[in-house]
Amino acid sequence: MGQRIDLHNVLCALDTDIRVYYQPPEGMKLTYPCIVYNLSDKSTRYANNRPYGWKNLYDLTYISRSPDDEILDQIGLLEGCRFDRHFINDNLHHYVYTIHF
Repeated sequence: MGQRIDLHNVLCALDTDIRVYYQPPEGMKLTYPCIVYNLSDKSTRYANNRPYGWKNLYDLTYISRSPDDEILDQIGLLEGCRFDRHFINDNLHHYVYTIHF
């Protein structure tokens, strides 16, 4: 697809009331609901034992006080996106996705 800033713009367009953070520094005060994402890997494609292309792999976490937000379906329908897990921490619901972009 594109570069990281393109992914950022796609995530911001999902809902203008949701903050989007790329690799926020530790201790930064986040505003909820929000999306936090970071680069986790590069998926390389090979042909004849040589790399010919790759896509960035991002971990994307939607964090909210509510367990039922409509944006979860929108995130899940993004191209290259796969739901990974859900957990609760400090009464906040964390929905973790992996997305190739």
